Amino acid sequence: MATEVRDVVAGQHLDDSDVLSYVPAEPSDVTAPTPSALISTTGLEAFALMARGADERVLRNQGVYLTCAEARRRVAALGRTLTGGEPVRWTRIVHLAVENGLVPVHGSTEVVLPPWQLDLLRAWASGLSLPQYEYEAGLSQMEAKELAQLLCHRLGACSDQHAVLRGHETGNLTVGEPLTVIFHGGEGPA
Repeated sequence: MATEVRDVVAGQHLDDSDVLSYVPAEPSDVTAPTPSALISTTGLEAFALMARGADERVLRNQGVYLTCAEARRRVAALGRTLTGGEPVRWTRIVHLAVENGLVPVHGSTEVVLPPWQLDLLRAWASGLSLPQYEYEAGLSQMEAKELAQLLCHRLGACSDQHAVLRGHETGNLTVGEPLTVIFHGGEGPA
């Protein structure tokens, strides 16, 4: 958008010199809408179900979306809304929904996680998949699956998405805190 007026000012032709507009700029109190302002009630319902471990079939079966394909498409759009356009995994969407106050977090008994499990939880919240974490941490597939099972069991979670919500509820993930993933717990396997 141009901030200068060139060639024509109030119907008069000018020479090629630049002429600045003399209209004073109005102070702008307008801010961009927050991501939460852009989310529909259907989106909020999807977030709540996703945080409890729902996949696209559950979203379809619960009547949130008509088809699994629509659920995948709409959830991807919700994720892009929360990130400003970046595509993200469902675990990251749950974390961002919690950070934006779109999913209620009910505090529960604090659960102390061993370093490897806490590292995987942070990886999931930052959007990494289990195979990506496995590769980066140098774990075997069996070790990674066992680590994920131990983490979900300790948090009382049914999936990686639910583990992210439970991580917030148990104080292992906090709003606004950076998700530092070091790809090892420092004390050996879980």
